[in-house]
Amino acid sequence: MPLAEQELNSPTNRNPVCPDCEGIQPLNLPTEARCDFHAKKHLENLVIVAIAYGLDEFKQILQRHRAKIRMTQRIVEAAARNPTSSDEIMRLLLNHEINEKIKAKENNGGNRYIDSKALFATVTLFNVDIFTIMKSHIWQELLDGLSIHSTPKTASAILKFWTEGGISVPQMQSILRTMSHAHLLLPELLRQRSLTPGFPLTLHLNQDWLIAIVQNTHCGEKMLETVFKFEKEGEGLSAYDDTRITEEVLVHASANRGLSCRPIFTLLSQSRPHSLILTLPILTSITSNPTFADLILNFILVANWGRTITVTEAMVCDLEPGNQFLNYTEKQRIRIKNEALRKIIKLGDEVVFTDGALAKLAGLEDTTLLSELLSREGPPIAIPQDMLEALAGNPNASIDLLQLVLGGHGQSNRITEGVLLAAIENQWSGLEVLRFLVRQRRREVRVTQKMLKAAARQKWGDEILKFLLEVKERGGEME
Repeated sequence: MPLAEQELNSPTNRNPVCPDCEGIQPLNLPTEARCDFHAKKHLENLVIVAIAYGLDEFKQILQRHRAKIRMTQRIVEAAARNPTSSDEIMRLLLNHEINEKIKAKENNGGNRYIDSKALFATVTLFNVDIFTIMKSHIWQELLDGLSIHSTPKTASAILKFWTEGGISVPQMQSILRTMSHAHLLLPELLRQRSLTPGFPLTLHLNQDWLIAIVQNTHCGEKMLETVFKFEKEGEGLSAYDDTRITEEVLVHASANRGLSCRPIFTLLSQSRPHSLILTLPILTSITSNPTFADLILNFILVANWGRTITVTEAMVCDLEPGNQFLNYTEKQRIRIKNEALRKIIKLGDEVVFTDGALAKLAGLEDTTLLSELLSREGPPIAIPQDMLEALAGNPNASIDLLQLVLGGHGQSNRITEGVLLAAIENQWSGLEVLRFLVRQRRREVRVTQKMLKAAARQKWGDEILKFLLEVKERGGEME
């Protein structure tokens, strides 16, 4: 039996109840006598003691327990303390983790995840070329670790590996997207990229690189500032580089929920204000970012001051509140979108709503947005006929809102058969709407056979039918 096991595992005491859970914590019980959690901790202690004994003892423990041994930060630190064979122990441990990960995937399609803290303890404490070892098998663990545990030393190692052609372009973009110290990497990357083996003059700074930069939640603004600085000074950028801030770049920047979101939009508003536009994809991205939605929208609206903003039908879709089947995230998105449109409406004449958007607003359960739009100061809004029909058929639309439309903005609109049919099919306030329309535009109301049939089909259409017949007898001719 290995010396480490003789020290930690005495076969004399076996207890079916885990002693660690009882607070006893003896070291002389075998791993099998402990619960899963404390068995792993016990095995970790066993490996640490074996490393202290030396390379041969560690090899015996590794051979004996195989897949049960997991690389942890404590084990890596113990390996670094070994005065004679620390590098050899670390290489054995890394290769063991990679081989077990491959076996787990081949046997059952599972994923043996490697602790990123342990990986970056390896980078910090050893001269092991970890990127060569982990290049093809532990890539996701590297990316997860880069977002938290990276250091200036890590940035130097990645740059060296990139210069030697060991990292592909998509992999480098993934590193820029996640690495907390990527701002230390990008300047050298821009200066040396034309010298990179395998990528002479073909590696151009395009939209994919900019998207990766604005997605970085730690230092995205520092990298974006570096790009703008290189562009301004003409250093490191070529005529083939494309550093435009496109809609796609803004969509990903708007979805950034990290600390770099505010500085990114501050920098864009100062350096590229004309790139800050409001489109449907950008609005959708903003509403999915509750932390910074208000901030991002303010930057965009200020940048668009004096320019026309067009609100389309697609922008006002999915605004129905109060649906009991919606989860919290969806309700929050709807609330943010309502607040965003309310701010847009307050811009006044600079905002133009399409006919489809106005009709969609008129059909919403909550007519607050439409009321604010119609009540704002400025020239009257052209009311499309579809909007008037949607408003007449909306059971939640008040008579005051109809008065605001017909008495002000929609004076030129006619009360057509479509408007009257929409009011007839209004199950909650159809009769009230019909009475109002007749009072306002009696000469325009013509009772048709189609309207009478529609009223007869309604479950509560008796009173509506009676009213339509009275209108016909008093003034309108039946067509």
